[in-house]
Amino acid sequence: LKKVIPDSIIASMQKECNQLLIDKARKTEGAFIDNTGCIIEPTFTVPNGLFLAPSYIEHRNALHLHPTVSEYIVGDYMKDTLKQLTGCEHMFLLNEQYVVKPS
Repeated sequence: LKKVIPDSIIASMQKECNQLLIDKARKTEGAFIDNTGCIIEPTFTVPNGLFLAPSYIEHRNALHLHPTVSEYIVGDYMKDTLKQLTGCEHMFLLNEQYVVKPS
């Protein structure tokens, strides 16, 4: 990933994931991973549906998620990269999640 995703974006994603992990651990009694699994879905409260990029960013902002990550997920860099990889003009974000593995 480090050759595809810029270091500054990786750092922002790590900060966002760490904060989500801390928030979730505070709300969970007992062993966090045992009770909730290793997947954190930052936008699980956003209803399923078609969103334009600005609208999706608004949903992430309302959840107090990292704006740099929001821009990266639906921004031009990701769109252009996916176009090159798939040859497709239309992209859809199906599910956004972090997989957290204990070290």
